[in-house]
Amino acid sequence: MVPVMNEWDRHVTPHGDLVQLDTRLWEVAASAPKGPLARTMTVYRLDDGGLLIHGAHALRPETMTAIEALGEPRLMIVASTFHEMHESLYKQRYPHLVVACPGVPRAKLQRLVPIDLAAEDLGARYGITVHSPDGVKPVECCYELPLGDGVALIFGDMLMNLPDFAGFQGWLLHAIGSTGFFGMTGMGRMLMLKDRAAFRGWLERMAARPDLRVLSVGHGATIRHACDVQLRKAAARL
Repeated sequence: MVPVMNEWDRHVTPHGDLVQLDTRLWEVAASAPKGPLARTMTVYRLDDGGLLIHGAHALRPETMTAIEALGEPRLMIVASTFHEMHESLYKQRYPHLVVACPGVPRAKLQRLVPIDLAAEDLGARYGITVHSPDGVKPVECCYELPLGDGVALIFGDMLMNLPDFAGFQGWLLHAIGSTGFFGMTGMGRMLMLKDRAAFRGWLERMAARPDLRVLSVGHGATIRHACDVQLRKAAARL
């Protein structure tokens, strides 16, 4: 008899291993259900030992076991209305999970998964610094997470770091300004940018910080070296 797949299993796509970036930070790169845009799920150990999940993605049992061995998932951030995918599955799997999202898209996201608090209020409760970057519409935040010797900045779709892909689809993605660089994509500028100069200034101020160790994006490779240089390049591309 062929076993019946449950809802979780139906949403699992090919993905890599759980990769450790820091003593408190891990990530998994998973294939999107359609198209070549891989999605990054970030796992962070909070001060109380629980786990923060950003960019939730249904993963194979052995990967979920590895994550659960790190701690109990206690907080999940839904990056934006552009980035919601498997968060409702995580809430079903972990009923006590606290779910946060940016305040502006809360009403829309509330229809997909119960939202407990605005992301902008995470600082007082979890010690996370939440940035609402200048010049960006209030649909997504950037999350600053303390590491052993610095900080990580976690983005959703605000910045991407995708390579170029082969074939017609790859050509099209490059033509519309979505691949081949780290920075805000053409689609991102259309949907999220409201003041180019203001966002450029914010990126440059972040680049001036000496404590940046990790730049994580919702789609594409994580940056772990020369974060300042990469942020300045992203600012210049605007």
